[in-house]
Amino acid sequence: MSGKPFYHTFYYDYSEAFKVLVTEVGGEPAGYSIGAVASKFRRRRVPQDVGYVLEVVGTDSVVVNALLKEVLKELVSSGAKSIYIHAPTDRRYLGVSRFFEVFKGGVYMALITDPYGLFKGFEGEFSSRVEEGGIDFSTSIGIKTPTGSLSIRVSGPEVSVEELRGG
Repeated sequence: MSGKPFYHTFYYDYSEAFKVLVTEVGGEPAGYSIGAVASKFRRRRVPQDVGYVLEVVGTDSVVVNALLKEVLKELVSSGAKSIYIHAPTDRRYLGVSRFFEVFKGGVYMALITDPYGLFKGFEGEFSSRVEEGGIDFSTSIGIKTPTGSLSIRVSGPEVSVEELRGG
């Protein structure tokens, strides 16, 4: 796993930002964990002293708890002062998670991590809505966020989204 150039999670990033642990029992894979270190993220979208336990999978509670403890050690040694564990409130996780606060309620995205990707995905929809509305003029809108800048250009019925560099 460590040879992957990036990981596909909400925290999409290059492998340097992740702590991947794999454990074996009797020479057979028994579980793995993936932790993320915010200070190593390419985009600075969360506080830099935060660590995340993204996944922990094991064949039994002993393996799960051992992996949780080890990934927590890795995150702390990487500078994490706050740690979030993305795990169910299940008895298999209680060995470590009893020291953590359980979050109740919905989780909402508070920050768009890739605004260009989001708006680019709607480019066709924007164009069809402008055409349906009979809009026939040219204008542009610039959007700048901590995680990226972009421009939305309307020219007749055509809408295009461009990423702005260094903005």
